[in-house]
Amino acid sequence: MYPYAGPGGRNYLKQAETLQDIALSGVKLEEGARLHFYCGDADDEGKPDDLLFDGIAYFDSEKRQWYVIVEESSCCHALDSGDSTNYDK
Repeated sequence: MYPYAGPGGRNYLKQAETLQDIALSGVKLEEGARLHFYCGDADDEGKPDDLLFDGIAYFDSEKRQWYVIVEESSCCHALDSGDSTNYDK
């Protein structure tokens, strides 16, 4: 999931890949659930360096869609966090 709305904004879980990843991982979406996300990214040299972040899940009853509020303090790149795993495989 790309955090297009930024920290504090409503990042709706509408991409098929994101919803499929959540379903396949066995995670049950619940109000207030803390979720971990990644977004494929690269460093200045083109080497994989995924963006990692956490968010809290909420359900928008008017739109009937789940969304996540990204926690700004959780945003970092994998290489900066010491996690060299490429999640986007």
